[in-house]
Amino acid sequence: MNHNYKDLKQKHNFKLTVVGDTGSGKTCIIGRYIKDIFYKEGFPTIAGEYSTKSIKTKDNIVIKAQIWDTSGQEVYNSISNIHFSKCKGVIIVYDITNKKSFDKIENWLLRIKKHCDRDCLIMVVGNKLDILNEDPSKREVPEQVAKDYAIANKLYFKEVSAKNNTKINEIFEDMLNEIYNNYTNIPEIKDHSHKKSNFTSIEDGSNANKGSSYCFCF
Repeated sequence: MNHNYKDLKQKHNFKLTVVGDTGSGKTCIIGRYIKDIFYKEGFPTIAGEYSTKSIKTKDNIVIKAQIWDTSGQEVYNSISNIHFSKCKGVIIVYDITNKKSFDKIENWLLRIKKHCDRDCLIMVVGNKLDILNEDPSKREVPEQVAKDYAIANKLYFKEVSAKNNTKINEIFEDMLNEIYNNYTNIPEIKDHSHKKSNFTSIEDGSNANKGSSYCFCF
């Protein structure tokens, strides 16, 4: 549903990038959020494309998201790297019925650390909960395993279903609100030789809440 926010306060524009293994459902998740449709037949994203959508914060600030859909195929890795540039949030999607897609999260994190800004927020999303409604035995990635991984790496985490529209809006709106909160709460740094960072940064943890563990499980 499109909303008319022309009478509200100034917009903030934030870039999000959705990555993950081929077949994990990245395009289906974005399609459900942007257009409330579900692509029944899976097809690979060729290189990268983006959609936009605006949301309203609690204090009537409009946030416009530019959401990039990237290919999970190795041949397009160099193209995907471009889409990490200037990202404020990255969503890594895996298929909860396919452990191999979960095992590749570490590789995505390495690429994010290399190409994204240090204040980029990261969320891990397990897709295809709807399959478990029909056959729970098809789960290959236990929810607790994914949660523990999120805790260890200080990541946001959620399980969803693009097909059934389960928690799809929350993925993007929770992340966008968190990005906005960090954006407005961090004092302006006049010395531009240092980048902003926060507790959800992609640093190695040396400067982020030592001695603490976080799981941002919505």
